Amino acid sequence: MISFTSPTTSLVLLAIGSAYATTEAGKWPYQTFVTEPDFHPPIFDIEKNEEAIAEGLILFTPSTESRANIAAKELASAMIMTDDGELVWNGDTAKPQTNLFVQQLDGRPVLSHWRGTGSNTGHGYGSTTIVDDTYSAIYEICLQGDFVTSDGTSHDCYNDLHESFITDEGTILVTAVNATTANLTSVGGPPDGWIWDTMFYEIDVKTNETVFRWSPYEAGISFNQSKATFSSGDAGDGTKGTPWDWFHMNAVQRIGNKYLVNSRHTWSTYLLDSKGGIEWRIDGGDGGDFVLPFADLFRWQHHARGYNLTDSSVEIHWFNNNNTNWDNTTTTSGLKLSLDLKEKTATLLEVFEDPTDPIYTDSQGSFWPLPNGNTLIGYGSIPKIKEFGPDGNPRMTLTFGENDLVMSYRSYRQIWHATPHYPPKACGSDKVVYMSWNGATDVTDWVVYGGSSRESLSQLGKVAKDGFENSFNLESFAAYVRVEAYDGSKLLGKSDVVTGESC
Repeated sequence: MISFTSPTTSLVLLAIGSAYATTEAGKWPYQTFVTEPDFHPPIFDIEKNEEAIAEGLILFTPSTESRANIAAKELASAMIMTDDGELVWNGDTAKPQTNLFVQQLDGRPVLSHWRGTGSNTGHGYGSTTIVDDTYSAIYEICLQGDFVTSDGTSHDCYNDLHESFITDEGTILVTAVNATTANLTSVGGPPDGWIWDTMFYEIDVKTNETVFRWSPYEAGISFNQSKATFSSGDAGDGTKGTPWDWFHMNAVQRIGNKYLVNSRHTWSTYLLDSKGGIEWRIDGGDGGDFVLPFADLFRWQHHARGYNLTDSSVEIHWFNNNNTNWDNTTTTSGLKLSLDLKEKTATLLEVFEDPTDPIYTDSQGSFWPLPNGNTLIGYGSIPKIKEFGPDGNPRMTLTFGENDLVMSYRSYRQIWHATPHYPPKACGSDKVVYMSWNGATDVTDWVVYGGSSRESLSQLGKVAKDGFENSFNLESFAAYVRVEAYDGSKLLGKSDVVTGESC
């Protein structure tokens, strides 16, 4: 059960299960909880029509560069929510996080996300955490090496924020950035200039050992392919303090024994062979090695993914930004093409955009096909998520912040079942017991116990789970309380015994 209010309302308290939502002037409305006071997930502004949407939870990483504009604790966290706006799991709020994603490792589902520190050039330094379905951290992928940063600082781990793709071989593909000297005279720059060499590493998940790396600079890709000039927004001026971000790798995928690499700043996606040789390039502007249905088909794109690769064809989708912070007048869309690898032609398969709600996304974004034939589009720097039907019409729109103030690098809808290794939380206040279990997906009911001592607890009642946090009203004050979480008749977990005035 959830209610909503306009973000322009000055102060409103809304019931959400047993939680509340608060809207303050100039801030997007957010939820609060008694049992988890540090959690402040956004309230979704929800639009749905009567057409079917896919099953699954919404995984995203809301964050902002301006803490004054939303609740301070709503930031820099990975979150799982329902499409009705109920919180399921709230991650650590200590560091920025991106790319929360359910993947397969050793034949079982795991949850991965990047945690680290970002920069104003769209890169970051951190590690990738992989947890199991109890939220126990089973692997921490930490890329180390002699990386050069623009400001001379060092970091414990050098995984870039853009990619953490687990392969069928038990490896993970992560991006990284290195400040590198380069002769830039071919593009009007200095002979002793500096570039960001955005590259990827393939790392063995279990040993953290690098098994493969690839650099576009070392591969000899021409600087002339870049559409980001020295004077373009945040692309850099070619000095050590602000290296030129000529390539900007933001997506890598293992597809068979090959690699699909996406470059935002060359408007291109490259297929590499197993040794890193470039087999072909599709350029959204002029086609590259392919003939496009029309020029400037995609620009500044994210989240390239390939499917059904054969010797003669492949399908690729992109989040087609069509914009940067210095060039943002073209509508953003989700885009899917079929490439004929023999004839080198591209055929347009699908375009997803909402004509009633044109969006202009400067950065970030995701394209996620769903099992029921729908497609989920996350709009990156614009805090919206839309689900489109196979006919291309929008069926759902979720908004979680003010435009250009709140963002989520990528957004997904996925099936995820988890029972945390840590216990549920309970607390008492007067004659009310509050209960929650961060990350538990399968709780159907709560059973409440209370008594005059820790050793003499008896069952006081049962309440059906409704939302992230529930409450139970006692007939009389209980000095001590405890709750149990059930999935039907199956006991999933017990809280600690707490006092009746512990909230």
